[in-house]
Amino acid sequence: MSSESNVPKWSDKYMIGIPDVDFQHQYFLRLIQRLEKRFESGMDSHITLRHFNEILKYADFHFQSEENLMLMYNYPGYQTHHNLHIDLLDEIGTTIYYYQLKKKSTTEVIEMLVKWFLDHTVEEDIKFGDFMKDSNMVIKD
Repeated sequence: MSSESNVPKWSDKYMIGIPDVDFQHQYFLRLIQRLEKRFESGMDSHITLRHFNEILKYADFHFQSEENLMLMYNYPGYQTHHNLHIDLLDEIGTTIYYYQLKKKSTTEVIEMLVKWFLDHTVEEDIKFGDFMKDSNMVIKD
């Protein structure tokens, strides 16, 4: 990998307007940035696998958290969004597997994670944010 990052820096354009979700998205992007740096530093495969598992577990936690909000506020796109989450978790797991088999490069791994983050956040999660804004709903703890 080049010394220039393939992972974007956090930007307000990724915000969907739900503070907890935005915070989790920001942290997820930070995990991808860390993985890229660890790839560049040549960390051993055991540590790489642990970092992959951290990303997979964090994604699962984030999806559960996001879906709980969708259910609490009767988001009509919940089932479709839930199905996308299942597919994304499967894609991360498959990518980890292929990386271990040396059938995916570090660049391909980072590209998949970044594409997934950008596409899902900007195209799908924003729909939930818009629903909350359009409904004048405020997230309560």
